Amino acid sequence: NGIADEGEQTTTTGAGGVYKFNRFCNASTVLTGGTNVVSDTVSYTFTGLLKAPKGSTVITPITTLIAEIAGENASIAEIKAAQKVVATLLDLPENTDLTHIDPIAKAEEGDESLLKTTLAVQQLVSEIAKLFTTSTPDADLNQLVISKLVETIQSSSTPLIDADGE
Repeated sequence: NGIADEGEQTTTTGAGGVYKFNRFCNASTVLTGGTNVVSDTVSYTFTGLLKAPKGSTVITPITTLIAEIAGENASIAEIKAAQKVVATLLDLPENTDLTHIDPIAKAEEGDESLLKTTLAVQQLVSEIAKLFTTSTPDADLNQLVISKLVETIQSSSTPLIDADGE
């Protein structure tokens, strides 16, 4: 449900956004709130919502799409099928493991394509959410936008964003 219920594991990220759960945790991950520190002098409040299906080692706007398409309590096969749909519609190589590759680390290695696409998805969700003037909390509004984006992705056969994040 995107809310930490009693008995569910929670954690806070440390330096660099790193987080850890108990090794026996076998659930999807939801990220809400917090402060994104860009540098010693620049930071901003994160008010959105990101998800990742169980077994993921990263949480990004792209894993959020995968989690939404796969659905709650998805099987490994459902997660892999959702990942294939997302990779195809974002014009990414089909074998890209979007639930385990850190787009920032990949960019630091010289390949910026996944980071550009990840940022384009985040920008798309943010810009659509900005179109609405509402009293709905940002995380709920982002969830609504993501759900509608997933509906669009599932009904399309044309890449939504190309490999350059455009």
